[in-house]
Amino acid sequence: MMLIQTPGTYALLNARSGTALDLSGADRRSVLGYPSHMGENQQWEFLPNGKGYAIRSARMSLLGGLFLTVEGVYDGARIIGSPYPTSWDVHIDEEYRSLCIFWPNTSYFVGLDNENEGSQAKARLMEEIPGKPRQRWFHVFCRTVQGQQIMDLDARPYMNLDKFILRNVKSGTVLDLSGADRRSILGWTVHRGHNQQWEFLPYGRGYAIRAVWRPTADPLYLSVENTNQEPQVVASPFPTSWELHVDQRTETVHIQWSGTSYAIELGDQGSATPGTRAQLMIGKAEEFSQSWQFMHYRV
Repeated sequence: MMLIQTPGTYALLNARSGTALDLSGADRRSVLGYPSHMGENQQWEFLPNGKGYAIRSARMSLLGGLFLTVEGVYDGARIIGSPYPTSWDVHIDEEYRSLCIFWPNTSYFVGLDNENEGSQAKARLMEEIPGKPRQRWFHVFCRTVQGQQIMDLDARPYMNLDKFILRNVKSGTVLDLSGADRRSILGWTVHRGHNQQWEFLPYGRGYAIRAVWRPTADPLYLSVENTNQEPQVVASPFPTSWELHVDQRTETVHIQWSGTSYAIELGDQGSATPGTRAQLMIGKAEEFSQSWQFMHYRV
């Protein structure tokens, strides 16, 4: 990844259509290609976060900051504005003085539908196809970032944060960062090791969920990637914000992909077999395989 040389506020102009990436003034949620007028809803703040950037609209809303995120991780998924940020993998093409914005660890990038057909094309995730040019964006510097900055999660000290073990209500196994590939998220027999401990960090209106275990220089967070159309939960150095629905009576939590109906579920309907993958499924409040008991870890 090549870094933006001057982190700050940019207008993003599609290299083919010339339209600007625009947060709709109608619903403050849809992201479109629209004729450039350089207003606040066409200006985006690039905020270093994890190994990537959170991309925040310069136009504030009643919900606070609105960030670029997705409704799912698949070809054609809509790009939306949300108070739940995520970290994008931004690549600079120095030859063309432009950038591409990728969902981390995938071949999906931010592009426009019908990019040559005028205004109001929807922004979507598009899969990179060998031999076909990516959609690039010219980034026009507007100003340095003003106002409240998003916190760099990686800068927070580990020692001052509460740590939790997440036990699946149906299986009795706990959420485990695989020691084999340092990426897969599994259900495993509880042993209370660092790879079974998690920290919840405020991130926009939700929480980034960070592994206590740090096998590399970069902290790892719960995130999502698409594998053969089945969204898998993975560990990634690019944080994302999760929506938590906590039941204080039972001390359990449903962990939901923000702005969608999807929640983290232990695979095979909550199988107790060690090594069962965690995945995203349609959320159901009564589904115990999507319910996680949060146990405060104490040494």
